[in-house]
Amino acid sequence: MTIEGSPEIAKIAEETFEILRLRNATVVTGPFHETLKGVLESAMPIDFFFNDGHHDHDAVIQYFNEAMPYLSDDAVIVFDDISWSSGMKKAWTEIENDERIGLSIDLRTIGIAFVNNNMPTKEKFRIPLL
Repeated sequence: MTIEGSPEIAKIAEETFEILRLRNATVVTGPFHETLKGVLESAMPIDFFFNDGHHDHDAVIQYFNEAMPYLSDDAVIVFDDISWSSGMKKAWTEIENDERIGLSIDLRTIGIAFVNNNMPTKEKFRIPLL
């Protein structure tokens, strides 16, 4: 399931799913703040959550916190554009340091966070790709 705020881009995604014959992929069109909770509720438990929505601190932290109760114990969360702005850098630092995250990987542009429910210690890795 994916959320797309732009109806034009959502249509392209739906057409792409059709071309690829993906029957288990759904596009929900609308603003994240209006659609995220319903998507999370209908898809739980979620093993993979990719956040490439609003690129500002407050929205990223809000969506991270909203998603956490719906994630599986072994969930992987990917955040795009973590170095795009000072707000995004701050949000990524807060996510890395969040007690619910056991492992994080900072690829400079993308951040990968692993829910810590099954991890004995907290680890952070930085592997700048650019």
